[in-house]
Amino acid sequence: DRNRQALIDNVPERLRPDAAAIGRSSGPDLVRPVDLRAAQSDAAHEMGDLPWTLYYYWLHYRYQMDDRILRERVYPLLRRAMGNYLAYIERGEDGRFHLPATHSPELATMPDANYDLALLRWGLE
Repeated sequence: DRNRQALIDNVPERLRPDAAAIGRSSGPDLVRPVDLRAAQSDAAHEMGDLPWTLYYYWLHYRYQMDDRILRERVYPLLRRAMGNYLAYIERGEDGRFHLPATHSPELATMPDANYDLALLRWGLE
């Protein structure tokens, strides 16, 4: 919680009102920018790390069933993590929405990476 602003600062300035992210291999300060438009490495394409972490934060809430955790901590960050995805989604020629090339840690960098699609679906439900 004390580094929440770093998560917001990790996204491009134009997205900061509605988004947050964390890239691969950050330190305890959580500083590791993610910007798909300027990405130079697979690590900079790894958008799913904050939603992945928030899934475990959500499990913590489920074990505790403390609505305050969900309302004040999990949901605000999850909303921002989904805002980061939504800033990059585009409608394809097939009429469906698609993610640009992102990086799945166990596979590769590709459009509609399963890692990100699964996390996006979970986060939007």
